[in-house]
Amino acid sequence: MLFGRPSTHLITEFAMSLSEQFSRLTYHSLGDAIRSVFRFGVRALSSTGSALGSYAVLPLDHRAVVSPTSGEFVYGQVRRRIAEQDAVYDTLLRAMSPHTSLAKTIIQQEAQNETTPFWDNAYFHGNDASAAWALTALMRPRLIVEIGSGNSTKFFRHAIEYHGLSTRLACVDPAPRAEIDAIADEIHYETVQRTSTNVFTSLEPGDILFFDGSHLVVQGCDTQYVFLEILPLLPKGVLVHVHDVNLPYEYRSFYNSRLYGEQYLLAALLLFSPDWKPVLPVYWLEKTGRLTATEQPAASFWITNDLDFLIDRITTATAATH
Repeated sequence: MLFGRPSTHLITEFAMSLSEQFSRLTYHSLGDAIRSVFRFGVRALSSTGSALGSYAVLPLDHRAVVSPTSGEFVYGQVRRRIAEQDAVYDTLLRAMSPHTSLAKTIIQQEAQNETTPFWDNAYFHGNDASAAWALTALMRPRLIVEIGSGNSTKFFRHAIEYHGLSTRLACVDPAPRAEIDAIADEIHYETVQRTSTNVFTSLEPGDILFFDGSHLVVQGCDTQYVFLEILPLLPKGVLVHVHDVNLPYEYRSFYNSRLYGEQYLLAALLLFSPDWKPVLPVYWLEKTGRLTATEQPAASFWITNDLDFLIDRITTATAATH
C-alpha cells in the first residue's frame, strides 16, 4: 500500500525495479526476499527505495485489512454528537451571514495578484473560505496561528485588513510559498514538531489555530503530534480549524488514494473529550442543506474547548453591530 499520489511513471519504475530484482535472485534468495517483503514491506528489497522516493509503503496481513467504505457512509455516534450542537450552528450561521455575504461581494472570483484571495482556487474556497473570513470578522482574534499556509493565509489577511483589526498572523510551514512572506506577520520555517510550543500556548481565548497539514496518521507525522501534544496545551476558548474533514461521513472517494486518517482522530476527540465541541462542521452543514453547497464540497471543521465563551463572544459581537 502506498501513501501518496503515485504517478504512472512512478508505478512503472517501481514495477520494473521489482521485476529486475526478482529476475536476478536464486531459488534460495528468492525465498528469503519474499519472506522479507511479507515481514518488512517492499522497502526491504534493496533498490526499490529510489523508485518509491518519499512514498510510505505499508505491508498488509490481508487485502481485507483496507476496504474503503463509500463516502456516503455515516458514523452514527459521530453524527449524534455533531447533531447535539445544531442550535450552536444556527446561532453562528446567523451571526456570520452578513460577513459571508460581504466576502462574496468584495472578493474576486479570479486571481488579481499573488497576495489577495480569490474564490476560484483549488485548495481553500467556497463555504470554507467564507467561514474563515467571517469568523475572523466576528471573533476579532488577537492572534491567528496557521499550521500550513497558502490560500487560507490570503483570506485571513484580507479579513484582518478589511476590518482594520490588529490581529497578528503567524504561519508554521517549512516551505511556504514565496508570497506568504508578504502576507504573514511571522513565519516559522519548520515543521510543527520542531516548533516551540510557546507559539501555541501564546494563543488566548478568542484566538484561532488553523491546522491544514499532511492529514496522515503515521509514525512521525504532524497530525497525531498536533492532536496529542498541541491541542491539550491550548488555553480555554481557542477556536481550532481542521481541514479536509467530511465528518460524520466517511472521507469522500476523492480522498481514497490519499489514505488520510486525520478525521478519525478528530472524531475520537469529539466523542470522548468532555471539553472539545464542534462549532462549525462545514461539510455537514452543506450536506444537511443549512449551507448552499458549491461546486467544490467544503472540508472545514471548527471546534473549541470552551463553547460558552464562544457563544458569549459571538453574541457580544453581533449586538455591537446592531
